Amino acid sequence: MRWSGYGIAATLWRRWYVIVVGIVLSLFAMAQVSAAPIVYWTKLEVVILPPSSWGDGNALQSGYDALLFYTGVVQRVVAGSAPQNDLASADATLYGAGITEGSQVSLVNTGGQWATSITRPVIAIEVVHTDRQAVITEATRLADKVATVAHDLQAAAGTDPKMMMQVSRSPDQIDAVPIGGSRNRARFGILALGAGLTLCTALFLDARAARRRRARQAAPVLEMVGAGDES
Repeated sequence: MRWSGYGIAATLWRRWYVIVVGIVLSLFAMAQVSAAPIVYWTKLEVVILPPSSWGDGNALQSGYDALLFYTGVVQRVVAGSAPQNDLASADATLYGAGITEGSQVSLVNTGGQWATSITRPVIAIEVVHTDRQAVITEATRLADKVATVAHDLQAAAGTDPKMMMQVSRSPDQIDAVPIGGSRNRARFGILALGAGLTLCTALFLDARAARRRRARQAAPVLEMVGAGDES
């Protein structure tokens, strides 16, 4: 069946109740999108750097392996007893795991889900929250805590201040980015999908009604033809 602009308009006028239902459902879906909170996310890395010289008197001197070990100690002290999330890979994120409010302090794992490989003295800090400023505040607090713990542990071990390992944060300026795409694009998508489904439903119902009407009109003629054949 070929539809003209006038025919479509007439169909929509006849099936006005379909339009009403489509508008209501579309508005409901758009309201759900608007009510969903925006999740903000940030991730930064704190690198544990060796002193410029590995001279005598450094209680932590034992080479690169000791640097990795010390990074793990700092990470465990900062993370404390808070539960850590076992993500599938180094590229996985908290929000990707369905977490919308929380933080994680972990060693950078270059392995996968089944094999852990710690090859860099780097502590990763990841924070997600529905409040942007809360993300920045928590990430800053955790980064400062890593620096404090890294210094205090060495001081407690009697390390000469000139021989202490240092920390470097990247990026230096912490920011939070929204996750989940644009709400305006989501609303437009819902509007376009709702309009398309509403139009198709109205045309389908009208075409089905037309076929039934033609079938009822043809029924008496078919009966007469059948009666004539029998006679």
